[in-house]
Parts: sequence; C-alpha cells; structure tokens
Amino acid sequence: MNLSHSRFLRGALSVSVLAVSAAAQSLFSQAEVLMAEGDPIPGIAGAINGGASALDFPVVDLNGNVLFRGRFTGPGITNLDDRAFFLGRSRDTLQKVVRAGDAEPSGTLGAGVVLITQSSATLQLPGINGSPRLSPEGGYILFGSGIIGPGVVTTVPTGTFGRNDSALFVGVPGAFQVLARRGTPTGVGGTNFETAFGGVSYQATSLNSQGTAAFQATLSGGDVSGTTNNFANFVGTPGNLSVVQRKGDLITIGGNQVRVDSIGFNVILNKVGMVLHDERLGAVVGTPPPTTANDALLMLWYPGGLNVVLMREGDAAPVPTGAANYGSPTIAQGFGDAGGCAFGCTLSGGTVTTADDNANFVGGPLGFQLVWREGVTSPIVAGAVQGVANSTASYSDFEGGSIAFYGTLTDGGGGTITTANDQALWIGNGTNLRMIAREGDAAPGFANRAGFVSATFGSIAAGSVQMNARGQVTFSGASVTLVDAANPAGAVVSCNYTWDPIKGLQLQFAQGDLIQTSLGGVAANSTGGVQFPSGDGTALGMNNYGDLVQRANFNTGGAIVRTHIGSNQCTPSTISGTVGGVHTMQLDAGAANANQIYLVLCGGAGTRPGFSFGGSQIDLNIDPVWTDLAFNSLNTAPWAGTFGLLDGTGKASASFTCPPSIFIYAPQDLKHVLAVVDLNTLAVPFAGEPCSMLLY
Repeated sequence: MNLSHSRFLRGALSVSVLAVSAAAQSLFSQAEVLMAEGDPIPGIAGAINGGASALDFPVVDLNGNVLFRGRFTGPGITNLDDRAFFLGRSRDTLQKVVRAGDAEPSGTLGAGVVLITQSSATLQLPGINGSPRLSPEGGYILFGSGIIGPGVVTTVPTGTFGRNDSALFVGVPGAFQVLARRGTPTGVGGTNFETAFGGVSYQATSLNSQGTAAFQATLSGGDVSGTTNNFANFVGTPGNLSVVQRKGDLITIGGNQVRVDSIGFNVILNKVGMVLHDERLGAVVGTPPPTTANDALLMLWYPGGLNVVLMREGDAAPVPTGAANYGSPTIAQGFGDAGGCAFGCTLSGGTVTTADDNANFVGGPLGFQLVWREGVTSPIVAGAVQGVANSTASYSDFEGGSIAFYGTLTDGGGGTITTANDQALWIGNGTNLRMIAREGDAAPGFANRAGFVSATFGSIAAGSVQMNARGQVTFSGASVTLVDAANPAGAVVSCNYTWDPIKGLQLQFAQGDLIQTSLGGVAANSTGGVQFPSGDGTALGMNNYGDLVQRANFNTGGAIVRTHIGSNQCTPSTISGTVGGVHTMQLDAGAANANQIYLVLCGGAGTRPGFSFGGSQIDLNIDPVWTDLAFNSLNTAPWAGTFGLLDGTGKASASFTCPPSIFIYAPQDLKHVLAVVDLNTLAVPFAGEPCSMLLY
C-alpha cells in the first residue's frame, strides 16, 4: 500500500469529535427519513408529498442510493402530473428523475409524446408505474409507463391490437432508451409487443448492473396462433433483445421433445446475465406426453441462448431416507452469481405420505440439497418434529447457498411443542440449519421501556422475509407480547425484526414507533419493503452491504426510511461539503472478537472487486488519496476512533469529521470498513461490510 497522501486535503479537514447519543432500541426509530407526508418535493416549487397512495415501496442499490415513486399536491398540480420517480441517498440529496406529464425521456418517440400518470376509464393506460427497478451498480433504472401524444394510438376500433401507447424505458437519468414498446416488432416471427408496459410488476421484470433487463410480454400478429404461442420472456438491452422462452416452443428433455404450454411468473437475472425462469409443459406433446404430475420445470438460460432444465416435477428428489419425487416448484426469491437458487414443493410418489410431503431444496446447475422436510426429527429443537415450511422463502449465496424461511414444529411425543411455541423462522442449507426466532422465546429490543418486565414472541406467521449474501435477514409477521409499566397485563405489538450472523436478532420496527419527519415524530402502524430479487442476488429492498429501505405507514400517508444492518451502524449517509458535519460509526465485530485490535479502512473508489488480505475479503478498492490518507491518519483528524481495542462485547465507536467549505472535493462517495487484525500474524479474522457516506 502506498502510504503517501494529500497534505492539502488533510490540512483542510479539522479536528472534531461528536459524542454518540444513546440509540433507541428499534432500528427504525433511529432511521434516516428520505421523504414523508408533508415534505417539500425536490425540483417542484410549492409541491408537497401527499394524496392517496403518496409513496410506493423503495428500492436500493449497492451504494445506498434509493429509488421510489412519490405523489404530491400543490399549486397547478393535477392528476395528470402528480407523480414522479425520486432518486437519492438522503432527504438532502433526493432528485426528481422522471415526472408524469414530462416528455418521454428517450427523445425518440416524436415531439409532443408524454408520459401519463394514471389509468383512464377511456384509455385504460397505466401511468409511470410504481415498480421501478434500480440496478445494483451502474445507476441504471428500468420502468414502464403509458404514453400519449401525436402518433400514439390509444384505441383501436377492431379491438386491442394495434395500440402503441406504452413502453419500457431503461438507462441512467438523462440518458434513457426505449427497451420495448407496445405495438412495435419483437424480432420474433414477425410479431409485435402487445403488453401494457405501464402496468408491469417487479415479478415480471429484472435488471442487473450491466444494464441488461429481462421482462415478460404478450405477442400479437406475425406467426401468433391464438393463445398457443402469444407470450414470451425476453432479455437484453435496447435494440438487442433475445427470447429466453416462448410459449408454444418445443424443448428437448432426455432426448424427448416437449412443448412449453405456459410461461411462469418468474424471469430473474443475476449479475452475469443468467435468467432463472419457471415453465409448464403441454399435456399432448412428447413420448410419453407430460401429465399434471411432471409438467412443471425450473430452467436456467445462459447468455448466448442455452436453456438448461434445473429440475422437473416428477423427477427423483434427493431425500436421505426412503424415496420421493419433486412436486411443482415455488421459487424462493433470490438468484445467485453462479446460478444458485431454491424452491419449495409438495413431494409425491415413493414412500411419501401427507405427513412428510412438504420440503425445501437449495442448489443450482450441479443439483439440489434438501434443507427442510416435514416429518423429520428436528436437529435444532429437542423433542420436536419439523412441520410445514411456508412457500415464502428468500435465497442468497450466503454460506454457498442458503434460504431463510418460515417453518412450523410439531410435537415428537414428549409434549414440549404446543401452539404457543410451534412457529419459527429459519436460515440454512443442506448442512447448516439455524433457528433465528421462535414463538415463545424472549424478544429483544424492549428492555429500555419504563418498568420493563418482559417481551415474548407470540405468533411468527409467514410474512415477507428477505436475505442478502452476508446472511442478513429482515422479516415481518412477528407479534410480541410486551409487559411494562404502561401495559402491566401485557399488550401485543406487531413487529419486524432483522437478524445478522454476528449481531443476532435486532428489533427493526415495533407498531407505534415514532418516525422523525419534517412535521415532528409520527407514529407508524406498519412497515414493509420489496422482497423481489435484484440483479445482485438479494432483495430489491436490502442490498448486499446491509442497507435496508422500506416504507413506514402512518394513519395518513407514510415515509420512506433507510437503516443499516451489520458491523458498522453509520449515520448520516450524506454530508454537505458546504455545511460540513460528522459521520458517526457504531462498530460491532461480535463477541467472538472481544478485546481484539481493530482498524477502520476508508476508500473513495468503490467496493468491487475489493482485495483479499489476512484470509479475509475486504470489500473496498484501494485508492491513492482516501485509503492512504485514512491509513496514515488512524485516530487523527478527520478520523477519530479508527484504531484501537474492541471492548468486551466486540464493540467500539469511530467518526469522520467533515468541516464546512470543502465542497471542492465533492461529490465523493466514501466507504468505511471495520477490520479485526492480529498484528503478530497480520491475519484478519473479521472484515465487515462497507458503509457509505456521500460527500456532496
């Protein structure tokens, strides 16, 4: 490492240490709010956030940038231009990207063609849709919208076909292109796209860091024959689309040609451009022809056009005892870098009974492993038998491929499992299963309440569960019975929790939490995020570095909030180079690293590919200015607490102080990474995730 640094930059940064305030016990009570009911709208004078469905769910990229659709009211604003997409790291850096009523952003569809905002009883045109995608890296955005204007056909006397009134757009702000437009050629069999792209959902689209997109579309014209071949999955970039799978096409399985009669709901991209999709075969093609017992498939499409069957309903399933066949698969949300995925199904055949037919599997192109099966003695809970796993599951590449899921327990004969402790949340794979939270166990996060007596998990019912490649999990559907001074008889509180392999369970949100908005603290009733997968193998609402974004819901309106899970609870996410400020870091390497030497590394050149050192992967790119400056300035201005001993619980505090008037260095996206180091061997037994701070 080059240890030189800029003396001028170092001299410009002043010494300042900010005492860290005592944190509330739920993550959302200390979360950053990007936009809330009543907030002013950036770029639109006099507009404030409000109206029915004023905020949609947000999505986040690997740098912590957040994208969402918001609604607003104000002078001159009508229902034709009252929605827009907003992108930014914090409330202060939010920018309007695309607004309903604006000219279509590609500049190629003709003068006067504009985006619309909402459905019309006459036109039936969805407007800028509430399911925009943000690529993990690269800043690409994918969204659909209805369009109106000269040359746009919105009604056709003879029927639906012939309209060209919606499109999918992809690109970076200021440089969008049309990916697909209704009524234009698909490049397949002389057909045209016949989909109202303004209404596309997250499940029917995907986007990765190269700007490659995948989507589903109905076809018309050309060689379309009724409903036998009028639908397909596509992947590619503007002007360079390929068909992943078309309804009605023949595929070869085991030397036998069979026909795909139904396209599934999933079209999921990973970072290298593979597409995970699920299909169903026709019942009249093949020797022997498929039946309802073997007509469902999971398939993997490789760039270049190769399609491979990962599993087929009716094939032998890898169960350790007895014999069983796969059932129809339900795909877990998430798709790994090398094609890793997971699914649940109802087993059949062999020795299967209704008492052991529910199962979850994880794997990929090299095969699958059993993670969970109903009727199997629990390896975790004494006296318990595994019950039914809910189909809600999340996959990531954690520990070589894992899932997080809800699964019940039944009693093994000892009477220890009852309806008061039979629900739980799990994480694991074929060799390592762990229980994250269980009904009847103590629930963390409430000990600072006045007169606190106890907090106990009640129902842990199937809700949204999301997981990233670090094994960090966020889940809803948890109720907690709280006994304290205000509730001596006990009160049931609806909660969301997070789990981290190092930090364990943390209270993410409790019903009634105050969210700090421009109107003051507002009590939230619930919160939620997007569980569908990004092109980086994790959920759209939680990136692989532990940034979590969700919408908190108030009695009226709500807020877009962001928090962070992991080893570096850092805030704020942005600092003005004009005003200055302090970026504080609450470091936590876990109790296993208590009393060990740590240091905090810094970089301004991104996080990938990073580098390996001391046996650990450091997700930070070394740069000649900030990395060297931080390394030479451990515990020296502008950094404090960046080198020392972790306490008896593996924790420490650090900070970065940015004085006013250094805007000449903005914009600069800084990342800080906690590392535990053995100075005798230079081994790094622990390296945390990079935490972002944007100097703007």
